[in-house]
Amino acid sequence: MPHLDPGLLELRIHGIRNTPSHLMLRAIPANVERTRGDQLAGFSIDRASESGHRVEAYSWGRLARFTGFPALGRLGDSLVRAVWFTLAPFGLANTAYWSRHQFGRGPTSAPTGTSPPVTAGCPLPEVIGEGRLAGTVRLLGLALTLLFVSTAATVALDMAAGGRGGFIRDALAGWPSGTRTAVLTTLPVLALGVVALMSTLARTRYLPGPPGVAPVAPPHSVMAAAPDDPEHIDGLEPTDEIPGDRNAPSHVLARSGLWRVGSGMRFLGLLHIAGALAWTGSIAALARVDAMVAGARWPGAPADPGAMVPGPMEVAWIVLLAGGLAVTAVVGVRILNSQAHDPRTRTPPGHRFLLVAGALVLTAAIVCSVADVRPSGRPAPGGLAADAPAMAGDRGGGLATVLVTLCLAVLLVVLLVRSRRGVAEQDHDAVAWGGHGPFVFSSLAVGFAVLLSFSTVILAAWTLGSHEPPVVHLLFASGFTALTGAALAGLAVQLLLSWRAGEKGAIDELTKVRDRLIADAGPWADAPVIGTATRAVFVSRRVASLLRRAEVATAWLAAAVLVGLAVSVVLNAAWLVGWPGLDGWWPLVRATGTVGLWIGVVLVAAIAILSGRGQSRPAGLLWDLMCFLPTQAHPFGPPCYSERVVPEVTDRIEEWLEEPADGVRRVILSAHSMGGVLAVCVLFHLSARGMTEERLQRIGLLSYGSQLRRYFARFFPQVLGAQVLSIVPAPPPWADGRDPWPPELAEEVDQERATQWLPGAAASLRAPGSLWGIVQDRWTNLHRPNDPLGFTVRYGSSGSADGMDVQAEEFVRGAYQFTVATHQGYLESVVYAHALEDLVTRLGRDSPGPATEP
Repeated sequence: MPHLDPGLLELRIHGIRNTPSHLMLRAIPANVERTRGDQLAGFSIDRASESGHRVEAYSWGRLARFTGFPALGRLGDSLVRAVWFTLAPFGLANTAYWSRHQFGRGPTSAPTGTSPPVTAGCPLPEVIGEGRLAGTVRLLGLALTLLFVSTAATVALDMAAGGRGGFIRDALAGWPSGTRTAVLTTLPVLALGVVALMSTLARTRYLPGPPGVAPVAPPHSVMAAAPDDPEHIDGLEPTDEIPGDRNAPSHVLARSGLWRVGSGMRFLGLLHIAGALAWTGSIAALARVDAMVAGARWPGAPADPGAMVPGPMEVAWIVLLAGGLAVTAVVGVRILNSQAHDPRTRTPPGHRFLLVAGALVLTAAIVCSVADVRPSGRPAPGGLAADAPAMAGDRGGGLATVLVTLCLAVLLVVLLVRSRRGVAEQDHDAVAWGGHGPFVFSSLAVGFAVLLSFSTVILAAWTLGSHEPPVVHLLFASGFTALTGAALAGLAVQLLLSWRAGEKGAIDELTKVRDRLIADAGPWADAPVIGTATRAVFVSRRVASLLRRAEVATAWLAAAVLVGLAVSVVLNAAWLVGWPGLDGWWPLVRATGTVGLWIGVVLVAAIAILSGRGQSRPAGLLWDLMCFLPTQAHPFGPPCYSERVVPEVTDRIEEWLEEPADGVRRVILSAHSMGGVLAVCVLFHLSARGMTEERLQRIGLLSYGSQLRRYFARFFPQVLGAQVLSIVPAPPPWADGRDPWPPELAEEVDQERATQWLPGAAASLRAPGSLWGIVQDRWTNLHRPNDPLGFTVRYGSSGSADGMDVQAEEFVRGAYQFTVATHQGYLESVVYAHALEDLVTRLGRDSPGPATEP
């Protein structure tokens, strides 16, 4: 019995909602004591615990939410939170990078196990840095950086320096036009520097202190031999293999250096900075060249515009524009090529050269701005400009935004066309969106970036006292508002039809729910009570069925972003070439664009308010989901909290199993929701660091509210795929109908058998190097039909796998009034206590577990 076993450690890890330690321990807050850790993460116990075995709660949520600047006060915290918003698109690009279905130079890893990955022996940086679409996603990350710079340049140069600067215009009124432009040209680079600084300062790594300060890694651990070089990966060269690694590291999770590869992002960061510097200089030159093309005044130019000969200043601007675009293009080509971010190597000379070249382009732009004493800006072209004064003046930032957006649209099309290639036909349904994961996540990243650009520009226009934002952004917002609104309306109709479909067969479903409630809680004498409770649970199941359609909803949004981007580019092209047909539609386009811009502001403000706890990053749940893997696609993305969590929890487990005791030390990893993903990473890390088979047999996993099979295995087939986790691949969700998947395990198994879903999948459930080789039958998963984020895992068996997946009661036991339990409340359930006892009996023995069913 676990309550009589002082050698048992039950280590509880919370999920995405950052459950406080006292709730994880089911204790009074005053009795909770942190035994190790700091303000961001650590282990806590209940001093008054009477369980008889040691129960610890590991809290990591502040790693993904903490802004890192508590001393700045309320205003400073608001500014920091605003900066964190800009990191979200970069984080989504990183998510797109990890969703690829081919790493390294080997063939695609099929979810069904028909072609296992061939990456054993390849250095980890090459495995991660190469593969299908790796360069394309990295290039999209650079385009997101350039969009950020273009937005900042729109505010600084097109608006502030171009005569619509409000208080900035008044403050710099006595300055020459060129000097004013030169000063404001540096603002986009400074803004990017702030973002890069935020990303760097917020990164946390697990670096144990000396003895007596923090726990020391066990003697057999590789970490104990780490040299003084902080860039070492677990004490080894990144290309080294771990002696005695039973997994023959073919999977990424089986590499001990996975949680240190983020150190190599400094190389990619240099390229992004070089591109940003050159692009900023190009924007300044683009505004002048645009004015020349429009027929702006040239000193000494002939009266005949066709006979105009550019003077030295015009030639300088043209050369500067060409040079800036050339440097940016070279940076893009270099990023597109293989980028093995080995943190132990020196910075490539080419990176340094491009950084210097970008700095020279920006410096030349500043010098030319000071030297060019003529008024900047283009004259009003007539037509629409008479109706929209914002069309006149500087528009270098706006033109740059159009160019970057066009590049983003092209990259999204490339991802859409190529992301599915290479996935075997029989595996299309076993991965999310039929293999289009990189496109979907990249499209969401672009959509979020454009939304932030809208919000920034219209807030800047309002702050600076401008009557209207630049027309480029009005046109973008117009296209986006129409298409995104149509997509959301279509999605709402689909969800409504799904809800109505759920009412069909409601009587049979209500009967099943009632029988289950009576089985879990015992007979209820009061019929109205059981009737009301049954209806409440039934409604919660229907709500869960809608919320479980995340894969379907994101596909709609991704498609809407791409189409909206294309429409916006067409509208801007029509405006730039002076298409007369736009005149008649301009009032509608302007009104739609203005509404779209303000909708963007409202959405951003709503996200900020909903995640508005002090010193908490905006949309903390979003950060939890997209920051658990190391940064690889964008150097300024939000940092990976797993870089600390995985080695820290690993060391705690090793320390517990190492300490002498009268009995045998054992560990149960009790993981909720996202904590289950981290727990799996810890198990692979323990194996990769050389833990013996005997010790691994003393570790078990108890997960609840898990998304491993339905989401993570489908979203990240190369990292947490079905073959890696020894689970049955999940079929795609139904876009319509009552439920995207059957709510109960028996129905799920019957349906998959009836449809002959992947009949050969069972053969790969215990493949070498998979999770089964580490945990075997020591994993129990709890789930609920009404949990929108909790599913079965179908681990180790294609059948029902008795003891592996257990359904928890759908109500809070012990509540004063009947309360439905959904994603929370697993610890309080009777099923949890029974599952824990059963799992403990499986520790310390080598059992093959339940037989694999055909």
